[in-house]
Amino acid sequence: MSINKTYESHKRAIVVASFGTAVTASLETSILPLETRIQQAFPEYQVVRVFTSFMVRKKLAAEGIVVKSLEEALLALAEAGYEEV
Repeated sequence: MSINKTYESHKRAIVVASFGTAVTASLETSILPLETRIQQAFPEYQVVRVFTSFMVRKKLAAEGIVVKSLEEALLALAEAGYEEV
């Protein structure tokens, strides 16, 4: 999901944190629709997915799906110059 060009001078993000799921079908039917609704409600914000479960992130990474931890996402957002999270 991408940030609206109008707001590039003031980068904003919403971090959607959950335990996570390693079942891709569940990801597509539960987490993705929620993220989509948040993005539609706040189009000027970047929506960032994080999973708190290390084991879920590890399993997904083995399948080529990278999901950051909360700490990793916050650090990346800070380094990218996001001012509102």
